[in-house]
Amino acid sequence: MGCICSVISDGNEYRLATYAGAKIIEFNKNYLELRQGNYRLTVHIMENNPQMLFAPVKGSMNKSIHEHPSCKASYRFYKGSTLLLNLESDHASFEFVE
Repeated sequence: MGCICSVISDGNEYRLATYAGAKIIEFNKNYLELRQGNYRLTVHIMENNPQMLFAPVKGSMNKSIHEHPSCKASYRFYKGSTLLLNLESDHASFEFVE
């Protein structure tokens, strides 16, 4: 399990990725929290109508992927206790794999 993401706020780019030490603190089909050092990103999906896709596992289509190709989401990005980004978007994408 891993992650990679980029947050751009006030002209600065912050990369959070497992190869750089990011940890997935919590995740489910409507929520994600990542931490890397002093940085923390939370994502709340505010719609609960994902499209379910099947993916292969050892030749069988047994894996479920829940995909929100365009949904409403809330993003919060912190450096320590300082909120650097507070964004709500109607055009977010999000996937959850079981």
